[in-house]
This record gives sequence, structure tokens and C-alpha cells, in this order.
Amino acid sequence: YAAVGGSNSGEGSGVYGHSTTRNGVWAVAEGEYAAVAAESQSSGTGVYAYSAEGFGGVFATDAADVCAVYAVAAEGSPSNPGLYVDGYATITGGVSSTMLTSAGLARAHSISSPQAEFSFSGSARLSAGEAGVAFASTWQDCISGAADYRVLITPTEMCNGICCVEKTPSGFKVRELAKGTSSASFDWMVRAVQKGSSTEKILLSGAGRPDAGMEIIEPERVKLLQAGIEKQKRMQASQSPDLASARPSAGASVQAGAARKTSPEMGPHMKRVTEYRERLKQRAQDR
Repeated sequence: YAAVGGSNSGEGSGVYGHSTTRNGVWAVAEGEYAAVAAESQSSGTGVYAYSAEGFGGVFATDAADVCAVYAVAAEGSPSNPGLYVDGYATITGGVSSTMLTSAGLARAHSISSPQAEFSFSGSARLSAGEAGVAFASTWQDCISGAADYRVLITPTEMCNGICCVEKTPSGFKVRELAKGTSSASFDWMVRAVQKGSSTEKILLSGAGRPDAGMEIIEPERVKLLQAGIEKQKRMQASQSPDLASARPSAGASVQAGAARKTSPEMGPHMKRVTEYRERLKQRAQDR
């Protein structure tokens, strides 16, 4: 059961905490339940965090086999993702996704690039030694005009070779080498600088294409981020309540633990997480 509970059927806050020197709200859970559980039963936000100067939220774990942040969408899809970031995301580790295989879930790693590029591909066929490939309008919307895109071509049938002879914002044209007139098929891939990206901004500023190396994060910015993280750690350590003195007697602790384990109540958010895990297992078995 909750140590602190709040409810409001109107427009106010269910629970509100404020402090000018320490944490406004501090919660600790020593069992299997969440220290803080929040749920919106309508279209509102379950948890909202804001800071005028510091981090809006800090999530960390000392455990080696769990995540610091675990996000689940009840009906996950590209239009309803488990995690949505509005702006840039800087990640010090790698980025990976999972793929269902006959052996279970497999990790798939993302390809990295020193430039903000995106790619799209397709297949086509020559006609009398020539071919034109038109880009979808949505692809054209994403291509930056600050740099020329690159076209990679791989013939999949015998011919004299294929060369890209023309590139426009709406597509490209290819021609068979040695004045060939075959109808050979080919695969193609385009890599282009993304419109609105940091790479495009560098190119438009006149700094030149950063082919020589990666875009380096300013050392002062890195120091600022590290200092902010260390400050948060020190604040957490200094503001943590004395849990030893706050704990109940051993008998009461055992009784509370027994009550938690025997209680039929399970929060809707935990039910969704459990159901999601079961669906993943079932999908892996179905494969």
C-alpha cells in the first residue's frame, strides 16, 4: 500500500511537493514495487518533470541486469512509440533494436555516421541502356540542398557496367557503359544529407563539408553535463533520509512484506508491462 496517497477529481494536483533547499518529494521502495507510481486515466500526463536550470529528470540504476528507463507503449507502433524525443538525442553508448528470430529476440545494431545522413534504396531496370529513377515526394522533402547526394549502383544482371550521369532534386539517371543497350536490372542506394540537420547547418555556414572528421561536441559542454550529473549525485546523497531510523521494527517489516506479496492488487501500469512481456514471448514462440 502507498506510504503517501493523493487524489483530486478536479483540476488541481493529486500530490504536490515543494522545497527551497531539498527534494520536494522523496520516495523510497525497498520491495518489488515502484517507489513512485503515476498513472493518468485520461489523456493527461502520468509524470511531468521540469527544471528551470538543472536536469528535467535523472534516471539511474546500480543494477547490471535492468534498465534505468523502461518505456512501454500499450500498442506500440511508429505512430505510437514507447519513447519519443523532441529534439536531438546524444547517446554515449550504442543504439540497438530487437528482431524476432526462430531462436528468440536478437539484437540489431544501428549504423552510425559522422554526418547527419539518411539513405533510401530500390531496384530498377535499364531500357536500351538507360534508366531514370524518380524520388518519392516525401524523400525529396528530407534531402538537403546544401550538398550533393551520393548514388551507389549495383548491377544484378550482366552488362557493361552502369554509371550515374545526372542527379537532380527529384531523381537521377543512369547509363550503361561502352554505349551498351541492354535491359539489365540493378539495385541502387542514395545517401543524402538530412534537411534541417546539424550537418546542413555547418555546410550553410560556410565551414565546409566535415569530411575530415566527426562533429565534435564542445569540451565545455561536455564538462557542463558531467558537472551537472555529479551535482545531482551529491544532492541525492546529502538529501537522502536516514532509512535506518525510518524503518519499522523487524516484525512490522515482515508483516508489511507478507501483506504486499499476498495482496491481489497490481497496478494497471505493472499489468501492462507484464502483458507486454508475455506478448513478446508468445510472438517468439509463434515464429
